[in-house]
Amino acid sequence: MSFRNLVTANIPKVDLQSYILLTAGNYKSGKTRWWKEIIEYFFPNEPEAGLLVAWEPGYKTWKLKSKIDLVEYKKEEEKIKNGKVKIKTDIEMDSDRWIYFKQEIVTGLVQESKVSRISKVVGFDTVDRMIDCASAYIIVNANNKYPGNNFTSIQELSESKIYKDNVWNNLYDELKRPIDTLRAAGYGLIFLAWTKEKTTELVNGVKYNSIELMMNATCRKVFQSQADLICCLHNEVTALDKEGNELNKNLENKNGKEIATKFHESQTYMYFRESSYIGIAGGRFKVLPDKELYGIDTYVRVFKEAIEGQLDEGDSFEDIRKKEIEVLEEKAKRFSEDMIDGLKDEDEKTAEDYHNELKNVLKDITNEVKSDIVAPKMKELLGVVNFLKSDDTEKLKEALDFVNALNQ
Repeated sequence: MSFRNLVTANIPKVDLQSYILLTAGNYKSGKTRWWKEIIEYFFPNEPEAGLLVAWEPGYKTWKLKSKIDLVEYKKEEEKIKNGKVKIKTDIEMDSDRWIYFKQEIVTGLVQESKVSRISKVVGFDTVDRMIDCASAYIIVNANNKYPGNNFTSIQELSESKIYKDNVWNNLYDELKRPIDTLRAAGYGLIFLAWTKEKTTELVNGVKYNSIELMMNATCRKVFQSQADLICCLHNEVTALDKEGNELNKNLENKNGKEIATKFHESQTYMYFRESSYIGIAGGRFKVLPDKELYGIDTYVRVFKEAIEGQLDEGDSFEDIRKKEIEVLEEKAKRFSEDMIDGLKDEDEKTAEDYHNELKNVLKDITNEVKSDIVAPKMKELLGVVNFLKSDDTEKLKEALDFVNALNQ
């Protein structure tokens, strides 16, 4: 087939479902409020169109119509010998949350998109806590793979001489896979993230402060680099005199000494371009303002003007949007059908298939890990240490998943 058959024109996307938005801010800057208002604006008659995956409790003061609470999610404690219960650490509970997110939420959304998507846009509040849970999953697997060690952070793993993998590549892949899957299934994505003030030193020794994402460079490759439009919410304080006029310099007492005013006002601004102080903002659009006073109508106006700035004169926003949604739905269904067919193939495996896969994976695991970790787990899952004596495909799949996790 000639490569010319793959050459097509591209029309800029116009619907919210076609984009990845990132809105970042400090404590109480209004990130969750912004999510609520943007979803209600675009989907006023579809209460379940925007699904918020809540990784932390910032949503609790807002009336949301569709959320999944991972803050309160807790997998049952594990029973061990003599009827005792193993109390899970915070890292183990975060790992459980990540597993649930990947296996239940992402898979469930893909399955729904095969028939008809209930949710159209998925939000993550915040991606910083999401990163913590993905990191915990990697740490727990490392502790299982290397018994006797008690890793507690990704940084520890990166500095360890025992851990042979590139932990930063693992974290990148772990975070990006579900994001790519949801995008392929037709969902728009909205990331909410924390910011921090960072001090940077130039080559000449001069230092300056700026507002940046709180996450590390690896995670910025997943979230910042993938976002089509980045907005930074920043609270700014204006000093006033007692008449309410803005002050450009400090007040002075009768002796000429500078004093602080008792009056001020705080307002939230939305930054769409980087400034001398705001280091996280921007997008893939040529028409963007520097900053605007917070307001959801204003945000939507900026969003639409940015998109319209990419269109040719005479292009109809609504006509493009209608065709775009039709194509989006069709692509999502095809992707979901292919993925679900793959899952069906997995379900049709025989016990012998699992035996062969287990034997192959176990070749790369040390004898110490086999005796101390794998054997007790096989006994727990299958009732026997020798998995070749089991023909329970469901339990054998669980055993294979466990061993694969050790091998990561």
